[in-house]
Amino acid sequence: MSVCVWTGTYYDFVPFTGHTPAKVDGNGRLIPDEVYCHVRSHLSCTLDQESHTKSLSNPAERERKDIWWFERDGSNMTEAVENICLCFTDEGKRWFERYNDLQRTFADIESEPDCYVKYYRAKYFAKHLGLGEKYRMYADLEDKERARIDGLGISA
Repeated sequence: MSVCVWTGTYYDFVPFTGHTPAKVDGNGRLIPDEVYCHVRSHLSCTLDQESHTKSLSNPAERERKDIWWFERDGSNMTEAVENICLCFTDEGKRWFERYNDLQRTFADIESEPDCYVKYYRAKYFAKHLGLGEKYRMYADLEDKERARIDGLGISA
């Protein structure tokens, strides 16, 4: 068996547009599913797991570093879980700190390839950060991209 560890940051100032809104805990805190987070990433395994990957038929699957493999009998579970914890402490903590900086997150979003999702997120980041001109620019780009997509007869 195997496991991947994904991280995500959900910004409550970006309106939800999916089909499963975030749950709320007893203290009123949002508990969004990772897939609905506005920025997402994964941890990278630092264990040598070639003994598990060498028999995989797909070369791309053999190269993946986002999977921790477990023996059927669980004999390597402690090693794998410890590695996940170390990777989170090293990689995950820095990742979350980066995406707590809203100016930096906005800059990262602006550097993404142009698309509807970028414009949507950038619009709400600009609004939240008080960047009126950028807000209007991204709102206009979002509207134009929505119209283009609607003209194709598909959904964004």
